[in-house]
Amino acid sequence: MKIFDAYTPKGVYRAIVKQYIQFFDSGDWEDNTNNVAFPGVLFVFPHERIKLHIFHYSKAIIEDKFSLFLTTTKRIQSTISKGTIWQKVH
Repeated sequence: MKIFDAYTPKGVYRAIVKQYIQFFDSGDWEDNTNNVAFPGVLFVFPHERIKLHIFHYSKAIIEDKFSLFLTTTKRIQSTISKGTIWQKVH
């Protein structure tokens, strides 16, 4: 799980998504875990606007390589949330 704060520069979000894709493509995970499936990745954003931006950005480049789930701190903190708090990128 990666939790971003409100002071994270915009370019960092995209760079981290790219890092996960590069790590997935490298094969290092399989080499070090006896071929255990790559885990789902969770990102928590400070606000909805950046979550939506990364959702669309990730959807265009992730190509179903691994499961990526996004949410906001507000959604996690809300006690009236119904259903899941995570939005899956697919």
